[in-house]
Amino acid sequence: MNDPITPAAGPVSPAAYAVLMDTQGLELPEPMWDDQPLIADAEADDDDRATPRPLGMRRRFVRVEVTDADVIAELDRREPRDRETWAAAALRIGALCLRTASGQVDQSAVRDAGTHLLRELGAVLDARADALTERLSGTLGAWLDPASGALPERLRTLVSSDGELERILRAHLGDQSTLARTLSTHVGADSPLFRLIAPGAADGLRAQLERALAEALEAQRQRVLRELSLDTKDSALCRMIGELKTHQGALEAALAGRVDAVVGELTLDRPDSAISRLVGRVEAASREIGKNLTLDEEGSALSRLRRELAGTLDALVQRQSSFQAEVRETLAALDARKKEAERSTRHGATFEEALGALLAAEVQRTGDVCEAVGARPGEIARCKTGDFVIELGPESAAAGARLVVEAKEDRSYDPKKALAEMDEARKNRRAQLGLFIGSARTSGALEPIARHGDTVLVVWDPEDPTTDLRVRLALGIARALATRARSRDQKSTSALAEIDRAVRAIEKQAGLFDEMRGWTRTIDANAEKLLERLARMEKELGSQLERLDAHVAQLRTAEVPAD
Repeated sequence: MNDPITPAAGPVSPAAYAVLMDTQGLELPEPMWDDQPLIADAEADDDDRATPRPLGMRRRFVRVEVTDADVIAELDRREPRDRETWAAAALRIGALCLRTASGQVDQSAVRDAGTHLLRELGAVLDARADALTERLSGTLGAWLDPASGALPERLRTLVSSDGELERILRAHLGDQSTLARTLSTHVGADSPLFRLIAPGAADGLRAQLERALAEALEAQRQRVLRELSLDTKDSALCRMIGELKTHQGALEAALAGRVDAVVGELTLDRPDSAISRLVGRVEAASREIGKNLTLDEEGSALSRLRRELAGTLDALVQRQSSFQAEVRETLAALDARKKEAERSTRHGATFEEALGALLAAEVQRTGDVCEAVGARPGEIARCKTGDFVIELGPESAAAGARLVVEAKEDRSYDPKKALAEMDEARKNRRAQLGLFIGSARTSGALEPIARHGDTVLVVWDPEDPTTDLRVRLALGIARALATRARSRDQKSTSALAEIDRAVRAIEKQAGLFDEMRGWTRTIDANAEKLLERLARMEKELGSQLERLDAHVAQLRTAEVPAD
């Protein structure tokens, strides 16, 4: 930023002033103009020298020989009348720049002088500090030196043997001191105090205490004997015997009255006695109970209970008959649909589509993601093994774990072949766990639900809604296995053991499905047996699922590092 500059003393033409205002942005006061040229130009005309100048200004005539090529080039580019103006402006700008530069030089000189002054001042202060340290060391040595200091010498004179302090203490605390003589006079062997507390002194304190205590005990004994004597009419013992005789008579009279009242209440001769009223109430209650427990009267409680039980049994029989009819109709419809599906050429595709719908509904409930991948190859070239891939959601304790599902409606699959295909499916779909779901129509060699390591084998019938529970149980077992595989926390050992026990209990309960299927064939004879077993299975499976979910939730809340 340019600072405002006041024009220096010297002639400046109007043209030069205008150039300075235009090129440098200088805020200059309006000058008084001289009529003389600042620089004589060899090529200027006489008319140019006669240009009017302001009055009252100092003037200097300078003849300058220019040899710089750049300046000559700039002069040649201008008209002769403009060269003087341009030269004056250039000279002014150069003078101002030189003056600014000289100020910076002065600043450097002042800084160097200040640095030199500080260096000399530091040397003086160091010299003064050394002198002060030397004087302080000498003074402290004179007072505190262990060999010749004044303070150690003074302390030795005070505490040395036969020193001032020892003499003062001997004078005030010695054997012949004033304090020793005073104590001997007042508490010594010949003092009145010693004679008073001496044990063998006849008039000592001990003898006086013994005499006073004996007199007090004797007076107390005489007083107690007087109060317990029957010879003295006003003694305490005589007064107590008199009061006992008085109160005994009153007590005998009151007790006799009470006994008469109790005997009167316990007799049956009086109709208003307590025992008579109790007997009457017992007889009335007995009559009322007999009236309510007889079947001879229609309004008795037993008769009403009989009628209610008969109505309940009739309603139960009707509901049982309706249930049997509904079961027969349902089984007939299922059998018809099963035969129709067997005749169809798309029964395998229908099985896979139905399973996909069931899996989609189940993973939506648990927050997982299910994807149908059976139509495209996986990691193995031209291999499409694995129909569905389920990825556990972020809320799971094993978030990101992958479960491959293979759906088969083929009679040739036994457990060994199914496990071999699931090993290939896990590799092809990069899954940690496998779920093989076979059709109930074709998978007679498989258990309803069974676990083999990281693979769960399930038999499912899309036409039987009761088998949907097997798929849900298998998914729950797979999630628990993924959680166990992910867990590395030692505190989760008990929870993992509980998960294993819950999985085994679920497998055991699932094995009863075949038994129940056999009962349905003879449902008329085994309806009650089926209902009872269904109730027990529902309770047991619900308990095991709650147990499994609780331990999986416990693992979810633990800080388990991801693989």
